[in-house]
Amino acid sequence: MNDKIKNIMDRTIMDEILLILLGFALLIWPNATLSLVFRVVGIVILIMGIIRTAGYVKNKNEVRTKDLIIGIIELILGLILIIAPSVFITIGPLCAAVLIGYYAIVSLVKGINTLRAGIKGGIAAVVISAIALILAIIILFHPVSFASFLMRLIGIALIIAGISMVVASYENRKI
Repeated sequence: MNDKIKNIMDRTIMDEILLILLGFALLIWPNATLSLVFRVVGIVILIMGIIRTAGYVKNKNEVRTKDLIIGIIELILGLILIIAPSVFITIGPLCAAVLIGYYAIVSLVKGINTLRAGIKGGIAAVVISAIALILAIIILFHPVSFASFLMRLIGIALIIAGISMVVASYENRKI
């Protein structure tokens, strides 16, 4: 194997190991990891807000009120993400629960109408919609637990993906 390919493969193994470590971090400390991710995103959004607001102040002759408003929103959102990431850990699952609940109710009504019309597929639509509605209600009453569960699930997926990539890289070295 030539040196260039070996160098690339060595770098990908580091990426794979980092993927596995991130997976374990999500598995072991789901809320702390999620808080860290929100804080990093908050820092990025805050910087974007600073740049946009500074750009508005610098170019006052070009009246762009939209940039100022968006910059202020980014500043506020970035600060909230940095200071209180737990707000978003709660709000995200709540928003998901509302959306899932809404679509589950719509699908449930459609499924019931399908059943009334005597169409065979109606029972499957009613059962699946009822399950989705139950999950939405569970998420609605336990948003932080759901966020933790989801982060752990993502952690497991990252660990499995990382391990499979390490194995594939190891096997590719034999080529």
